[in-house]
Amino acid sequence: MKAAAVNVEVGTQFWLEDPDVAWIDGEVIEVNGNQIKVKCTSGKTVTAKVSSVYPKDAEASPCGVDDMTKLAYLHEPGVLQNLNSRYDINEIYTYTGNILIAVNPFRRFPHLYDTHMMEQYKGAEFGELSPHPFAVADAAYRIMINEGVSQSILVSGESGAGKTESTKLLMRYLAYVGGRAAAEGRTVEQQVLESNPVLEAFGNAKTVRNNNSSRFGKFVEIQFDQRGRISGAAIRTYLLERSRVCQISDPERNYHCFYMLCSAPPEDIERYKLGNPRTFHYLNQSNCFELDGMDDSKEYLATRRAMDVVGITSDEQDAIFRVLAAILHLGNIEFSEGKEIDSSIPKDEKSWFHLRTAAELFMCDVKALEDSLCKRIIVTRDEIITKSLDPEVAALSRDALAKTVYSRLFDWIVNKINNSIGQDPNSKFLIGVLDIYGFESFKTNSFEQFCINLTNEKLQQHFNQHVFKMEQEEYTKEEINWSYIEFIDNQDVLDLIEKLSQTIHLLSATGSTTLQQQLQALLETLNATEPHYIRCVKPNNLLKPGIFENINVLQQLRCGGVLEAIRISCAGYPTRRAFDEFVYRFGMLAPEVLEGRFASSKETYCFEPTQLICLTAGQIARHLYEKMRRQAASLKIQMHFRMYLARQAYKELSSSSITIQAGLRGMAARKELHFRWQTKSAIIIQADMEETKVQENAKLQLALQDMQVQLKETKAMLIKEQEAAKRAAEKAPVVREVPVIDIALMDKLTAENEKLKALVSSLETKIQETEKKYEETSRISEERLKKAVEAESKIIELSNSMQRLQEKLSNMESENQVLRQQALLKSPVKSLSEHLLIPITPSKHNLDNGQHDIEEPKEHQSAPPAIKDYVNSDRKLRRSFTERYNDDVDALIDCVVQNVGFSQGKPVAALTMYKFLLHWKSFEAEKTSVFDRLIQMIGSEIENSESNDHLAYWLSNMSTLLHLLQRSLKAAGAIPHQKPPPPTSLFGRMTQGFRSSVNLAIDGLNVVREVEAKYPALLFKQQLAAYVEKIYGIIRDDMKKDLTSLLSLYLIISVLLIICLQLKAPRIAKASVLRGRSSGNSTQTCHWQSIIDNLNNLLKTLQQNYVPKILIQKLFTQIFSFINVQLFNSLLLRRECCSFSNGEYVKSGLAELELWCAQANPEYVGTSWDELKHIRQAVGFLVLSVQQLYRICSQYWDDKYNTQSVSSSVLSSLRILMTEDSNNAVSGAFLLDDDSSIPFSVDDISSSVQDKSFSDIKPPKELIKSPAFQFLQE
Repeated sequence: MKAAAVNVEVGTQFWLEDPDVAWIDGEVIEVNGNQIKVKCTSGKTVTAKVSSVYPKDAEASPCGVDDMTKLAYLHEPGVLQNLNSRYDINEIYTYTGNILIAVNPFRRFPHLYDTHMMEQYKGAEFGELSPHPFAVADAAYRIMINEGVSQSILVSGESGAGKTESTKLLMRYLAYVGGRAAAEGRTVEQQVLESNPVLEAFGNAKTVRNNNSSRFGKFVEIQFDQRGRISGAAIRTYLLERSRVCQISDPERNYHCFYMLCSAPPEDIERYKLGNPRTFHYLNQSNCFELDGMDDSKEYLATRRAMDVVGITSDEQDAIFRVLAAILHLGNIEFSEGKEIDSSIPKDEKSWFHLRTAAELFMCDVKALEDSLCKRIIVTRDEIITKSLDPEVAALSRDALAKTVYSRLFDWIVNKINNSIGQDPNSKFLIGVLDIYGFESFKTNSFEQFCINLTNEKLQQHFNQHVFKMEQEEYTKEEINWSYIEFIDNQDVLDLIEKLSQTIHLLSATGSTTLQQQLQALLETLNATEPHYIRCVKPNNLLKPGIFENINVLQQLRCGGVLEAIRISCAGYPTRRAFDEFVYRFGMLAPEVLEGRFASSKETYCFEPTQLICLTAGQIARHLYEKMRRQAASLKIQMHFRMYLARQAYKELSSSSITIQAGLRGMAARKELHFRWQTKSAIIIQADMEETKVQENAKLQLALQDMQVQLKETKAMLIKEQEAAKRAAEKAPVVREVPVIDIALMDKLTAENEKLKALVSSLETKIQETEKKYEETSRISEERLKKAVEAESKIIELSNSMQRLQEKLSNMESENQVLRQQALLKSPVKSLSEHLLIPITPSKHNLDNGQHDIEEPKEHQSAPPAIKDYVNSDRKLRRSFTERYNDDVDALIDCVVQNVGFSQGKPVAALTMYKFLLHWKSFEAEKTSVFDRLIQMIGSEIENSESNDHLAYWLSNMSTLLHLLQRSLKAAGAIPHQKPPPPTSLFGRMTQGFRSSVNLAIDGLNVVREVEAKYPALLFKQQLAAYVEKIYGIIRDDMKKDLTSLLSLYLIISVLLIICLQLKAPRIAKASVLRGRSSGNSTQTCHWQSIIDNLNNLLKTLQQNYVPKILIQKLFTQIFSFINVQLFNSLLLRRECCSFSNGEYVKSGLAELELWCAQANPEYVGTSWDELKHIRQAVGFLVLSVQQLYRICSQYWDDKYNTQSVSSSVLSSLRILMTEDSNNAVSGAFLLDDDSSIPFSVDDISSSVQDKSFSDIKPPKELIKSPAFQFLQE
């Protein structure tokens, strides 16, 4: 590459050739005609000719550029330095036009290849994001879809450069964008990816330069249908290194499969009669038997599993490994001279053992195998001649057989994989990925190495022609006058090989024919496709991270044609800039251009029709260097002027702050005085209220004691009345069949009952008066004195006492009712219980349909006919229990599927379902279908939902119902039951049924009750929790989708804003450019306002549906975290987002979001604002990692003032820190991950809902009308 002609002055920086590091930079300290003296950065001084040095870009970014066509000087040392700079910061991918250069890092970077990264590159323009194999694969896929042209991706490089890993990444991405859901079994793309372990086991081996080197070429054809979905695939293999089977050098290894087989399980070892690999001739030619980080026994099992995946049966696998074992045994057969001249036989018993074992594994005759090794059969026209072989030739015959068998086995495995995957005969186009080992030259090259190098020469010619063709098409498209570009063509080498083809045929007829056929088919396929290139580079021969050997890398760039492609580009117009960017950057150097008066020199630069500026090599750098001094002077003037402005602003702020501080301190003093007055008044009021409270409590205690005395007297009177009733019953006259009513006794009992009612009424009046006094006192006390805790606890105890009193009064009323019935229905012959229906407690049975059944009341055999007729007629009129229950469930579902709204801020549907299930004791049922029907109803409503309002309604209902179940349901055995004491009298036994019903009604006043839940209820609770999480996730993900489109629009606007502002520069005066910046404010505000509107709409929807506040908090926390991830990752992935203008743009948006958080209620937004910490502090550098800091600093560019924000010394320090920390895989992941988890639990929901507010909820009007749902009003 010829050095460019440049102006040489003292202080100019240049690149000089160096025998140790290839190229070294330095500064000119003396100029003597064509000789210059340079002070190198290494400290030594060198004298060189001007024609042998290359200029250095003094303003080059310390992190390099992602596309080397952007270099100011596109030459060999500039390319090498750019790759080295990017490799130091773990940027292993770099473009050279459309060619991707991949430098092997020898470490894992999982964050660069996950699904999130694939999503970023999907559909992105080539060059828009950082260089990546995904970008090459996506470009090939998009061209194929849009233009209907088959594509190919050629991955090349020497052994250990990472070709196989790059090929895997390409396959993964193509499977990602073109994959489809599997109908039966595994998809095509999955089988292609999972065939890699099998091919690596049988086709990869350890070489001097790579522990997992592919010893064959592979061309994977991925076929697509009209819709761009993968429909089939095929794997073509080339040039398997057969000689490795029989001959290896130290410290290399044979193919991996042999070592795996020797580490197989004991039963397989015994079956194949194997042992330690050191005992086999084909393996012990090298001292390397094991690899670091690779367990051959585990790899054997993994290969077996991979064979299962690609469709190789167990019998076929057994046959494969039998052949492998036979090859190993074949290699241990040694020969000695036979009885006849020039004959041979197996040397000893050991050789005979291996011969018999090989024949057994090959499933052939031992004698036939021996003859094939020790004899050669020559077939002539007249006869068949058998010729004996001497021991040396017999050994060669043995090796030839082993190589042929292994090669045929490898081809069979490939064909088996292709048959399993299946090809699509109707496919219209394909994408092929070529992975073939690169050009290598040794002191003694085998015929196979010669074939490999010939293939690489053919591919290199294809590469050169394609690069030249692309350059020619670019100039033709842009209507640029250009002359023919000469480049080094290797056609002479190929012609020479063709002339020697006859000799090659004599040496190896079969191998040469196979090579020509395979190579011809490969080139025909490549010529029929549009190629893309990935050049893999191995930075060092130690295979260790962090080491970049300049000479080694430079040699690979030369052999790989990368520098030749750069030279072709340099011969034309290599430096290219967008028209608006170029004019905005350099317009001040040519004012006539801004005014529309200019004349371009085609020799220096050229304006293209697509608004692209093409310049010859070094033009940008020369313009920059000529204006460096003027720029330095301008910066110094700006510095002093800004310092003056800052000093004036500081004085004004200082004076203003003193005035404001004085006013604030005075205000604070006045507030403190007012506070002290309030405190003193409050103390006085508290003392007065404490005394009043004590007096009121004393009065209440006296009233309570009076009521207790009256209660005791009433109870004593009731006892007397009961005894009198018993005596009257015993003295009653005996009359058969005709009941006798004692009118006098009835009048007496009625009068006494009236007295009791009056007494109870008076007690209730007193209780009501006492309650009113208590409520009034409590209200006054709470308003004036909130710290009176002891007095409040006493009031609570008093309230409990009154509640117990009410219970006792209800029980006494029930007892009076029983007494009256006993007096009226007294029989002279038999007791009352023998003639009346005996009430049986309803017993539950587990039916098949899961419903409850209640036994019918049984009647006594001697019951009177009238009573029997009544019972029979009642049974006919009543509907069955099951039918009523199903009707009630239908009515419930019909009601709740409608939006029944909210009452007192609580969802009506949730409480209605809870009361229904509680009333019918569904929670305690072993089997019931009601839960399944409710779950189906909920799922149907969610699936059919088309708006966040409907989803929020169900989220509110389901979370509330889940809370009620969380508080109510206890597993069996968790609730201690206290059995009531057995009744001691006949009266107590008769009234037991009445007491149970009264107690149920009283308990019903409390909405939430604990019940022993059976399995269906507990399962329903789990399903309900899952639906709450699902609805929450749907709302969150829908919001993320809306924000993704808006944030994507933000990226487009940020780029267009810069372009628009730059386009204004050529048309207006330079001074008006800054004023033009304000024109984008309305666009910015409008865009961020769209995001704010979405947040407002969502918050309003959630509030209107009374969604629990804990869920709203978590939802907005994750939404703001998502915004943080998207904005921050855009800074790390897109350089245009790291501009000054974009920083102001994002800053204005953050201000809008902060204002929204401040205006929203904190109980709804919580800590959402804190989730934006990364993007908020991206300028302040407070929470970022070293990798994130360095990447933002190195990508930042000031598109407004053209200043450098971070000095080179700071960047150097960050670079050192990042290099030291680069071994940590976690720290290398500089991108943020989106959180899609469920950030709440059932307990969180339960703790955010208050039980006491459920008692005032009004049930649905539709259900209240039905008599079956009257329990909802209890």
